[in-house]
Amino acid sequence: MSDDLRAAVLAAVADVNLQLPDERRLADADTTPVLAAGSTLDSLATLNLLVGVEERCAALGLDVALLDEALLADPDGPLATLGTLVAHLAAVRAAAG
Repeated sequence: MSDDLRAAVLAAVADVNLQLPDERRLADADTTPVLAAGSTLDSLATLNLLVGVEERCAALGLDVALLDEALLADPDGPLATLGTLVAHLAAVRAAAG
């Protein structure tokens, strides 16, 4: 996985964690659920996280749309965990050339 993409995701996680109570904060681990079962995020926190990731990716020159209905509807898809999110970003970057 790309270190700069992982750093972008973790920066967005840090921002969201500032808004959450301790018991709902996201851990810095690839297995941390975003949309998958066991996620501690409500819809607003999920939105804030994904928008934060999009903004950080844009700063890296990567245009990515994470607020896509197909992505959001699949709890086992690319947004399932932090690790799958980073892998998805890397795949989008690779496809963009």
